[in-house]
Amino acid sequence: MGVSQHLAWDFEEFNRHIRALARGLLALGVKKGDRVGVVMGNNSAYALLQWACASVGAILVTLNPAYRLTELVNTLQLVGVSHLFVVPRIRTSAYVSMLANAFPALQNSSPGDIQEPALPNLRHLVVVDNTSDLNAYQRNLDDVKCTVDFREVMVWREDGTENQRIKEIGLSLRNDDVINLQFTSGTTGLPKAVSDRDRFWSTHSDRLDEAADRDTKLDRVDGRFWNDGDKVQHFARRALEGLQTRVYLYSPVTFQATPNDPINKRVETVGRVLPHVKAKVVDLEGNVVPVGTPGEILVSGYVLQKGYWEDQEQTDLATRKDANGVLWMHTGDEGVMDEDGYLKVVGRIKDLIIRGGENLFPVQIENILTDHPAIREAAAIAIPDPVFGEVVGAWIVREPHTKSLTREEVRALVAQKMNPQNAPAWVWFTGEEGVPEEVPKTASGKVMKHALRSSARELVEKSVGRVGSVPKHGKLSYSVLTSRQSDLPRDFMIKEVPIPKCGDDDLLLKVSCCGVCGTDGHIHEGEFIAKFPLIPGHEAIGAVVEKGKNVTGFDLGDRVVADVGISCDNCFYCRRGQAVLCENFNARGVTMDGGFAEYIVYHQKKCYKIHNLTDEESTLLEPAACAIHGLDKLNPPVGIDVLLLGAGPTGLILAQLLKLNGAHKVVIAANKGIKMDIAKELNAADEYIELDRQNPGPQWQQLKKDNPYGFDVVVEATGVEKLAQESINYVRRGGTIMIYGVYENKALVHWPPSRIFGDEIKIIGSFSQAYCFPRAVAYLDGGKVNVKGMVTDVFKLEDYQGALDKMNSRGALKIAIKP
Repeated sequence: MGVSQHLAWDFEEFNRHIRALARGLLALGVKKGDRVGVVMGNNSAYALLQWACASVGAILVTLNPAYRLTELVNTLQLVGVSHLFVVPRIRTSAYVSMLANAFPALQNSSPGDIQEPALPNLRHLVVVDNTSDLNAYQRNLDDVKCTVDFREVMVWREDGTENQRIKEIGLSLRNDDVINLQFTSGTTGLPKAVSDRDRFWSTHSDRLDEAADRDTKLDRVDGRFWNDGDKVQHFARRALEGLQTRVYLYSPVTFQATPNDPINKRVETVGRVLPHVKAKVVDLEGNVVPVGTPGEILVSGYVLQKGYWEDQEQTDLATRKDANGVLWMHTGDEGVMDEDGYLKVVGRIKDLIIRGGENLFPVQIENILTDHPAIREAAAIAIPDPVFGEVVGAWIVREPHTKSLTREEVRALVAQKMNPQNAPAWVWFTGEEGVPEEVPKTASGKVMKHALRSSARELVEKSVGRVGSVPKHGKLSYSVLTSRQSDLPRDFMIKEVPIPKCGDDDLLLKVSCCGVCGTDGHIHEGEFIAKFPLIPGHEAIGAVVEKGKNVTGFDLGDRVVADVGISCDNCFYCRRGQAVLCENFNARGVTMDGGFAEYIVYHQKKCYKIHNLTDEESTLLEPAACAIHGLDKLNPPVGIDVLLLGAGPTGLILAQLLKLNGAHKVVIAANKGIKMDIAKELNAADEYIELDRQNPGPQWQQLKKDNPYGFDVVVEATGVEKLAQESINYVRRGGTIMIYGVYENKALVHWPPSRIFGDEIKIIGSFSQAYCFPRAVAYLDGGKVNVKGMVTDVFKLEDYQGALDKMNSRGALKIAIKP
């Protein structure tokens, strides 16, 4: 039943608890057909209620734990809940206090005799302890007189075991990792044995990968596990190929695949229509569409529901007879039928919005919005979203001569009164630039939401209407683990933090991509100039989702990069024009929070628009700015010969810049592999020395033989101590060595001072950059410097360790993170 308390019931014990609760429900007056509401997490009480309600013929109504008061009351009224089981609190929602404050009658009513006009059917309020704080729990019961302790509901009949059973219930209630009706995870369909409490940060993809590598009894996994996601289809195909039987169905049960169907049909479709059932795919006028054309799925036959409970209007909308008297259910699902009769569900047509698997009801959102005095009309529709599947979009008609509303105010209006998932992510005001003057309606005055969805698609493509912020976002944060007492590197975690605030002169970006480089590896080891705790990432690109009132030259939706370096402009070096040596130097992702996050704020003066580069290519603008600073430090005369050690991203960019700025010959020497392959594809150099990793000695000797006078400039760009030491052997007299890589703090070189003195060798360093971003953008976005194909690997934020491992494996040139 729970991992943390090591509590386990066999089926006989589980059944004993179910029977005790079923007796308790009957003692409370629960009758066959009564609605029993439940608002709680996935604890043992919830598991018992599912079976106990079924035992007595009651209908269990599971309410979303994220519901706010308005949604909770609406649902309780709609379904006529007679007995409500709640926990004192889940996250920020304190349900007992919320109900008691809204309905004072609850505080003075007696159990079983609740007299609250707003909840006419409610007779009992049962509280399940999930607090681990007996005193706090007891205060909840004392403050609201009508409440009943869940443990007192259980009716035991086993002599001598009652105390033990009560103790077990008390232990089990506080666990969130328990069995449910299917004895599997409702989210992934995996048996609970594969989901460890201490690994809940892992992504859905992680779970799939884990399950794929385990000896999991997939033939017993609930069919709801499978959906149309690419990752799941791939996993499903692998799993199904090893199973003898598996079928998939479409609910209501009208379509089904069979074990004999081809594997692609079993994975990608819901099968063919069942015997004694009819189905068709139709357009908006009700005409059957051609094979391969999307339309609404209609079904008919004995499987149809009787209708919506006590809602004849919705029943009439969903089920209608055709000219021949056949009753058809309009599912609201959009599907495509192939020439063999297999159906693929591709979307939704009806008004219902399904965000991350959660059903949102537009009419409730619209009622909240139109209660505002500045809003005359509102229409809520589903907007496709790559993360949640669908999010809420709101069309607003303002009242004339009223104070103008902002998109953020519209979003906040809903978020304050409903579950935040209902808050619009997109808002359009009729009549504003690019938005239709009015909401389209039928002759009878009904809003034509299909027309709104069509207009919304065009506006979303232009990034018009995006609300500036959302409630939470994930960030990669080097932070203190709960067991740590100090801020240390190497340990990192993914956590939810508030959206950064956008100041009057700032831009809030939704990060689309952020590069990983060698500096991040050194930061991970606690080196360089990093300050912890830290959100790393200094090569981010994103789209503008909010801008301060003083911002000019940028619009919402603009793709933007930023110069991450911040100098004080007042220290000894800044006043000498050497901002990169600033004594108070800071950089986003190094000493300040950076771009391995969903959102980041930059000052407008640090931002630059991008037009032609892809998101992945744009992560190379910061390395390009560093390369331009290196070029400035070298100040190379026309006609020089250059040896560049290393073929990393910034080295390849510097090589191209040297060629563009007059170098006679650029030679790149680096280990054989993907980096050198890409260097050649980019035509970054004139010559390439591909070093053998095991025995590069002969190649170094040949390089010296071919270039007896050495090179005017040697750039050491590997960060390898040994190569830095050897670099002096390849520079000609009067030449320059530039230390361009990032080294461990303990790295040392031993160059003969007499050699440096006698040959007049100049040794310079190139650390970062200052004021080089405009030229970097010009070179890369303008196509002068080629960076196509340099980003070889892209990781999700959750797999940051994998990105670091890949970077250290020598199997990648440039890695990017996508939140």
